[in-house]
This record gives sequence, C-alpha cells and structure tokens, in this order.
Amino acid sequence: AVIYPGWEVIRNLCNIFFILALIIIAMATLFRVDSYKFKDLIIQLIIAALLVNFSLVIAQVILGLADTIQAQFLPANVTVIRSLAADLMVTNYRSAVYQSTFGSQGTFASTVQPLFYLALSLGSFAVFSAIAIFLVVRIVMLWLLLMISPIAYAVGVLPATAKYRGEWWGMFIKYAFFTPIMAFMLNMAAVISNTSRNNPVLQSI
Repeated sequence: AVIYPGWEVIRNLCNIFFILALIIIAMATLFRVDSYKFKDLIIQLIIAALLVNFSLVIAQVILGLADTIQAQFLPANVTVIRSLAADLMVTNYRSAVYQSTFGSQGTFASTVQPLFYLALSLGSFAVFSAIAIFLVVRIVMLWLLLMISPIAYAVGVLPATAKYRGEWWGMFIKYAFFTPIMAFMLNMAAVISNTSRNNPVLQSI
C-alpha cells in the first residue's frame, strides 16, 4: 500500500520515455540519419523496457531471499528471540549490585564489579538502540529504493548514466541483506557467550 502507488507512477513515466525513444529511433532510421548513434542501443532499450515493468517483482524476489536467510538466524518466534536476548544481555545491574559486597570487604574487585556491570548494561542498551534505529532506516530506504526501481533500469540504457544503475543495486543489496548479516552476528555473539561459560581460561579471568 505504501510502495505500489509511487512505483506505478514512476513506471508509467519510464514507459513514456521508452515509447518516445523508440519513436525517435524509428524516425532516425526512416530518414537514414547515419550519425544517429542511439539506434545501436535498441536491444538494450527493449530489454530495459521489459525490466522496468518487472522491477518491483525482481526486487521482491531478492528481499524474499534475504528474509529466508534472516529466518535461519532470527526467526519470527518470541521464544527464540527472548532466548537470544538472554544470551546477549549481561546480568541485571540491580541484582548485581545487591548480590555484591559493595565496599563491605574493602577490596578493589567488590568496588569495581558493579561499575563494570553498569558499563556493560549501558553498552548493551546503546548497541540495541542503534540496531533499532538502523532497522527503521532500512525500512524507509527500502521503500524509496523500491519506488524508484524503474528509474534504475531506465538510466542503465545510456552509457553516461549507467553508473546510477550500479549505485542503485549497491544500495539495494546493502539494505536488503543488512538484517541477515546482523542476525548472523548476533547469533555468533550468543554462541561465543555460551561457550565462554565452559572455557576454563575465560572462567579464570
């Protein structure tokens, strides 16, 4: 509902551009304008005209692939997500303060331990807040990229503007596969966290 109306308008404008380009090439061929170079691009023009009308479908297929990969590491399951969060989050700061002997023994470790837990908690909060912001930015950027996807195929016909098609594809792939990469890294962090509990070297530290 958000993407399709804007995409449809841009697609129609690109189709009008292709029709005008085909008419110009036909007139140039009819009047034997030998210096007219765009007739060499007729095949690319026809292919681009077809891809423009399927640009949204092609982008949805790529997003579906990214969602499938993401579901392998971060499925839409509340239990799994809570389990992953429990592996990633540090001990609750308040319980850590209450359980520690803060200043009672006069040792440096008992004084630093609550502060260390507080630093870890603030760091975890900052990381997850940044992830939430990046996910919102990703959604908005994907909306915009999907809406202007016909333009990416249209500008790819001319050599002078073909670089913009590559830029569009680069940005689209980057935002599409951001969540699978992020989910993979979160799972790796959770695996390392669980493994460290049984690591004798880390336990001694």
